[in-house]
Amino acid sequence: MNIENSTNGGKRKVFALLLVAVLACTFLCACYPQEQPPDYTIFLNKQSVEIGEDQTFQLVPICLQQVDYTWTSEDEHIASVDGNGLVTGLYPGTTTIHVSNGYALASCTISVKRYYTPFVLDQEFPTNYKIVWQDEFDGDKVDTTKWGYNVGVRDYYGESRGPKYWGNNELQYYTEEAATVSDGMLHITAKREDREDMEFTSARLLSRDLAYFTYGFVEAKIKLPAIDGMWPAFWMLPQPTNGTSSNNVYGGWAKSGEIDIMEAKGRLKNVVDTTIHFGGGWPENQHKGRSTTLQSNIDEWHVYALEWTPNYLAWWIDGICVLKLNNDQWWTSSSDEPGAPFDQPFFILLNLAVGGNYDGGVEPPEDFVQAEMLVDYVRVFQQPTQN
Repeated sequence: MNIENSTNGGKRKVFALLLVAVLACTFLCACYPQEQPPDYTIFLNKQSVEIGEDQTFQLVPICLQQVDYTWTSEDEHIASVDGNGLVTGLYPGTTTIHVSNGYALASCTISVKRYYTPFVLDQEFPTNYKIVWQDEFDGDKVDTTKWGYNVGVRDYYGESRGPKYWGNNELQYYTEEAATVSDGMLHITAKREDREDMEFTSARLLSRDLAYFTYGFVEAKIKLPAIDGMWPAFWMLPQPTNGTSSNNVYGGWAKSGEIDIMEAKGRLKNVVDTTIHFGGGWPENQHKGRSTTLQSNIDEWHVYALEWTPNYLAWWIDGICVLKLNNDQWWTSSSDEPGAPFDQPFFILLNLAVGGNYDGGVEPPEDFVQAEMLVDYVRVFQQPTQN
């Protein structure tokens, strides 16, 4: 036997087998490549954002993969986020918005601030207004250092006795317990509930003797009940000159004036009224105003405001001026002074009436149980020289 030839032959066989194995492996790898894990990392266009109440900010996720995203807010009371990453500031504070694609997570810190400035107004509006009074309804009950109550079916103040059923044939009996504070809001609840000779109860809050103003910018963010027979209102009456009579220097209604910043008929789902009452004493009273059709229903949040200067009154809804009256468009039989009677201190009222003459005696439906008027805040701005 030739040993050298036998050895060389064995080497060639081993080499051939190795070559076949390498070629086979190369073929298999070419046909079935190893799958690399894709990169699902998410990046956001911002890691922290500061926005104001009712302001929005668009968060944009960036990922190499085409995936669906899930958005969440750690505290939806402070800021909410929709399915497309649009963040809305709701209440002062800090929360975190998260976005997930099922594999990775990214986050953004949202700081919501309360900017104490009224809506951007026309060129006549001064820029140096400062907040002088407010109620954000952050507690768990009505703040009686800011609000009093009307109780019953008529107003009692000093020696004055207002007309029964509030002079409008209203159907409610006002109670203190119908006004509550929770979830950062004032709740005024009208119920079908017998009280004395009335079939309904509700509440009427007023800042008389506690907070009253001459001129400025008065605003409130409110949701109203869009139900037949409801009569919600945000308005102002003259602060009495002293504690013995509900009149001020110009006398009884409407010599001393009334400013209705907003009132609504519940059956008209997207209409509110803005009005002033003035002139002589009833029945020689006069009024001016207008009805405004809103872009959305009254049972959604809207900001109602009054811009009050010595020269004019202007009403604003959601930042849009809907009515402006100059001081030569009103008067009082008790004075020839320009601007009278709207040159004196006025206080604020919030109430939810039922029925009454305002809407021609329309009553709630037979299946009515209760309805709510919600108030997020009331704020008053003035220039430093105003009081």
